[in-house]
Amino acid sequence: MLRRMRRSPRSKSARLGRGFTLVELMAVVTITGILAAICITLARKHLRSAGTVDAVATLQALRAAEESYKAENGTYLNCSRTDGAIWYPMQIPSKAAYSWVQPDHPDYAWWNQLGYKRELTRFGFLANAGLPGTKFNSVKKGGIQITKTYKFDADAVLPEPWYVIQFNGDRDRPKDSPQASTPVLGLITSFHSDVYIQDEDE
Repeated sequence: MLRRMRRSPRSKSARLGRGFTLVELMAVVTITGILAAICITLARKHLRSAGTVDAVATLQALRAAEESYKAENGTYLNCSRTDGAIWYPMQIPSKAAYSWVQPDHPDYAWWNQLGYKRELTRFGFLANAGLPGTKFNSVKKGGIQITKTYKFDADAVLPEPWYVIQFNGDRDRPKDSPQASTPVLGLITSFHSDVYIQDEDE
């Protein structure tokens, strides 16, 4: 009986010292890889959403600037007047940041008149406004293809002064290269409190 009691600790230490088998190690590595892939996917999605937050904050600031302009002048300011969708401050946004002040942009005078100031942005913006009895498509064509998805009928004649502000971003596109990937698009209007975003995960 004494002999058995003495051997027991030795056999236990032998079992503890032998380590993990190859199958056990492979299982741990596989599980770790799966968890890492899930974490990377979630982190990437949150980073993209965080990037869109900047554009949404700018939309809200532009909304406040339009309301301030209307309080002083009785109507909203149509900033994007050039034919075609000429995004401000850059035509094809990318992951590079651009200065908000662009004196060479054809619509700069009206954007400057709106009075909104910031330093840099990775998004392009359109700000269109109209008088009562006009409709969005008669003032501006291009930009986001506005549909019923946005709860906004671009062909409806509006009974009061209005504005539509849009943003466009492509955070995967290198600077000065053609726009190839699907951009993230957003919209805010004077008659809806919500911000509508399309392809936020792109």
